[in-house]
Amino acid sequence: THNLYQLKPGKYVIDSGNVIATVSEVAPKDRDSVKWEAHRNFNDLQYVIMGKAKMGIASISSPNAKVIIPYSSEDNENFSVSGGKYYNAEPGTFFIFSPHEIHRPVIKVAGYDMIKKIVVKVRVP
Repeated sequence: THNLYQLKPGKYVIDSGNVIATVSEVAPKDRDSVKWEAHRNFNDLQYVIMGKAKMGIASISSPNAKVIIPYSSEDNENFSVSGGKYYNAEPGTFFIFSPHEIHRPVIKVAGYDMIKKIVVKVRVP
């Protein structure tokens, strides 16, 4: 029931321990400075509310994906990936990244220095 444009940056607990939304206003980064990441316990639903960025995606089972920072208790693991596919992230398009997918979020697109986004983390049953 909330207008996404009016949500202030911060964390919103929807179902404690199971569904949490984080709203942020960030400067997208150059592709080389954005790490590939994956999670085991949560699906990520990512949506750009204002602005435009790129999102990368690759399969965790790809032979081109190599772990560079092992899984941590913060439900995060980082990879190096050669290849992967990239898509525009802008209002009207959302992304759901499941634990079998590696993603590279919020890559800078020329002409967009700031974006507002929401990430909803939904616990995997």
